[in-house]
Amino acid sequence: MKYFIGIDGGGTKTDCIITDENYNQLYSLKGGPLNLLSPPLSDSSRTILQLINSCLSKLKITLAHLDYVGIGAAGAGRIEESEKLEVNLKTLLPHSINLKVTTDAEVALEGAFNGKPGCILISGTGSIIYGKDQNGIIHRCGGFGKILGDEGSGYMLGKKGLIATAKEFDGRAEKTIITGLLNDKYQIQSGQDIINAVYKNNLDIAGVAPLVLASAANNDKVALRIIDEETEELLNLIPCMLKKLNKEYIEISFAGRLISTTNVFSVTLRNKLAASYKMITIKEPEYSPAMGAIFIAKKK
Repeated sequence: MKYFIGIDGGGTKTDCIITDENYNQLYSLKGGPLNLLSPPLSDSSRTILQLINSCLSKLKITLAHLDYVGIGAAGAGRIEESEKLEVNLKTLLPHSINLKVTTDAEVALEGAFNGKPGCILISGTGSIIYGKDQNGIIHRCGGFGKILGDEGSGYMLGKKGLIATAKEFDGRAEKTIITGLLNDKYQIQSGQDIINAVYKNNLDIAGVAPLVLASAANNDKVALRIIDEETEELLNLIPCMLKKLNKEYIEISFAGRLISTTNVFSVTLRNKLAASYKMITIKEPEYSPAMGAIFIAKKK
């Protein structure tokens, strides 16, 4: 019996599954973040090896039983980055293992449509839209990272929430529920506190997104405005993808915690999508991104 492992790594967590050769899922677990744009490379390799070893230990098997290992990682969009990790892992794993490293967006797309043409909109820590045409060619829009892009992402919600609180401390903007929630969770009570949290203590900015969602759910005007602005940013990715795919109608699947779970952001996005794009059908994923990683590893 041979076994396959699929790994889907993002900016906040990594999902891992192990299946038998008939794709029956035998065990799943979660690990820390996996982002190739956040060095060192050894951290990414360590995370992956820990997940693999946990799977093997659970099933009481060895590396010799592994056939395919597929890995989707945040920051692997550039071939140079994915190849670096792949080469590094090949020095740590037996040569008999068929290994493939690609981007987390590609494995999500592969899993959602089981290898068939389709489109996936991802919004978690970051954001991007991926599409596969009838010829199997992959197209993308967005995904330029937190400095140049990631509109409509958890990072952007968190950033705008922090900006709103900073302006409230200054007296430049209206009060928002976000400020009280920041104090409750991070003990941020002043402008100096927010500066220290962000620039000195490396506050997890994407981690502030749930506070913005909670504020919007309580009809906070500032938070609702942020939700409106950032859902519009995600919608702007769709005509870009339609043009690249040369299609008038597409099926689209959602991935990433911000839009794949039910919350004020995802509901607002779905309502806007239904109102503005009659030619779009939202499709539930056929398989998970981690399973998509296995499909890609076996295919390539």
